[in-house]
Amino acid sequence: MPLGHPSPAAPQRAKALVLDTNVLLDWLVFRNPAAQAIESAIRSCRVAWWSTAALHAEFEHVVQRGFDRRWTIDPARLATTWADWAQEPPAHRRFDATALRCRDPDDQKFLDFAVQSGADWLLTRDRDLLVLGRRVAAAHSVQIITPEAWVLQQGGGMNANAADVGAHSYPQDGA
Repeated sequence: MPLGHPSPAAPQRAKALVLDTNVLLDWLVFRNPAAQAIESAIRSCRVAWWSTAALHAEFEHVVQRGFDRRWTIDPARLATTWADWAQEPPAHRRFDATALRCRDPDDQKFLDFAVQSGADWLLTRDRDLLVLGRRVAAAHSVQIITPEAWVLQQGGGMNANAADVGAHSYPQDGA
């Protein structure tokens, strides 16, 4: 498809999400309620889940480190879900990456990809990314928000505990 503006008759693209590693773990391993609403939106094609080989590699690295016995990992399910639903964005736009620096260099790739791809949302619980939300939204129209905030924004009902960012008891990186 040629670059530039779509013709007036061209269909609009689905809105797109970039999911950081912890949000993916909430969906694919920990079965967090907010992540289940995200899964439903992806599987029903209401939104697209955009990713890259580099983001997939990070996810695989974290999964290979393992979790405690409470969490069963099904590698075939993870691979199938990724193959079936993760998409490369249609195009990347250029931007000055030096203007947006995340305090955690490991999270910079999520920020850069969300902005370059033109995603509508970057879903994360990472405070180093969340603090950049207003600047990124104003400059690049990408919302950096928690999964729970995204579900509420989409009109999904959740109980107060599930919507509270601090209420989950899921392991973080290195747990």
